[in-house]
Amino acid sequence: MNKIILIFALATAMISCENESAVEINANKLETACDCKEAILKIQNELKGLEEQSKKQSEALLAKEIEIKEKCVGDLSIEKAKDCKALEESLKMAKELDVLLK
Repeated sequence: MNKIILIFALATAMISCENESAVEINANKLETACDCKEAILKIQNELKGLEEQSKKQSEALLAKEIEIKEKCVGDLSIEKAKDCKALEESLKMAKELDVLLK
């Protein structure tokens, strides 16, 4: 019975370490070359996951933008948007982007 509890406790500890973000790795506690390699691998896997998640989210946002642009024609055309906060924010964003691109 004690072995089962010990195994359960170890498994729980290992799972919780696996779910820990790579940002939380304490470099000072890396003691072997394998520890370092595992830490780097964890970072690389987390970065890959973020890239895939970002790509999927970007694709979804672009699809939504196309859907909205197809809907917003005629009287709903964004060119007809006057006196609204979104227009002001859009112009401000365009200016910021222009400054960044220079």
